[in-house]
Amino acid sequence: MPKYFTTKPIKQRRKNKTKKEAPAEELIDLYNNSSYSEIQKPPKNYNHWGVVILLAILCGFGAAMAYDFWFVTKTDVSGEQKVFIDKQEDVTVTSEERLWEIQKNVNPVVVNFYVQPDSDSGPFYQDTYSMGSGFILTSDGWIVTSEEVIKRLGEKKYIIITADYKKFKPIKILTDPISPIVFIKVEANNLPVVKLGKISESLSGQKVYGLIAAFPYPKAASLHLADLQNTTLEDVIASTEKFSHFVSAREGYASSLVGAPIVNMSGEIIAVIMDEKNAMPMEYLKTAISDLAKKEKIDRAMLGVRYINLAKYPRVGSDGEIRDKGALLSGFKNLTAVAKGSPADKAGLQVGDIIVMVEDELVNGKKTLTQMIQEYNPGEDLKLTISRGNKEKVVEVKLQELE
Repeated sequence: MPKYFTTKPIKQRRKNKTKKEAPAEELIDLYNNSSYSEIQKPPKNYNHWGVVILLAILCGFGAAMAYDFWFVTKTDVSGEQKVFIDKQEDVTVTSEERLWEIQKNVNPVVVNFYVQPDSDSGPFYQDTYSMGSGFILTSDGWIVTSEEVIKRLGEKKYIIITADYKKFKPIKILTDPISPIVFIKVEANNLPVVKLGKISESLSGQKVYGLIAAFPYPKAASLHLADLQNTTLEDVIASTEKFSHFVSAREGYASSLVGAPIVNMSGEIIAVIMDEKNAMPMEYLKTAISDLAKKEKIDRAMLGVRYINLAKYPRVGSDGEIRDKGALLSGFKNLTAVAKGSPADKAGLQVGDIIVMVEDELVNGKKTLTQMIQEYNPGEDLKLTISRGNKEKVVEVKLQELE
């Protein structure tokens, strides 16, 4: 059997006597030797710490600004809140809070129209008996509603009730010569009002609300704007003396909303609901509202043309180019493009002319020619830039009062 292990005893290794060990005294002398530099503790440099602290502060501010830029709530031009966050529940809470704020601010100006009861024992003022809505326009008692609401009332006497149950009787009624809007005066002062907004700053698809007066909070109908220039024309011919382009909603307008205001997410009234299809932009009533404040009479300007809005209905010109800007003067059946004896006729405007600019404002579809003309008062002088035979010229017209 082979042996794997030795049986010899293991010898201890002898120390190498030739190697000398350094005496302990020499080690001590090595560190005590004056020829070596003294080992010192590194000095503190407080300037470096100041730089580090400053950089940390700057980085903190930078991170905060980046967070605000990417994640905080932003508001666009139409007032629509956009919340760039990941949690859906935060978006819902923000929308609900905003709606509550809108209702609180707008409800005091919304009114309901009721047929006046024959006696004190008549019907209660319930929502089912309301003939329509409206809203307070001025603090001295002018109220706006739709012509449709007045038609519903007919010859019956009626009263106007606010959300907090204040009752008013009409003392004067004015109609707009070129729109289906009615202005009603009541005996009151210091009434609440709400800021008016611009439909031109709104977008198709934007969320808005139709509000009906109720206590303690209004009834809100959630709506989405559809066509901002929805036409009521049977054809494409419009008149400068009649509004024919209005605002439609994707959901349509319920019968109970007729006369009610449309409010954007900024809490501004941007339109009044005329009927179950269309709403009237408040911008169309700019000069009418100004007249109410000055003379309690509505005067509208007259230019005297009919036209096709090329921004909505573009056409191919004789040169093969598409014309999608301007107002093309055009008649229809027995309706002439330029009314005889009108300011446009006196200025020499002709059928086929394209009005491309009013004063310094382009006719590019953002506003209809009707809206642009009706922003001026009778008697004002205007410069119109027209295109005729591929050449442009400027003509001056003096607006007349519409009779």
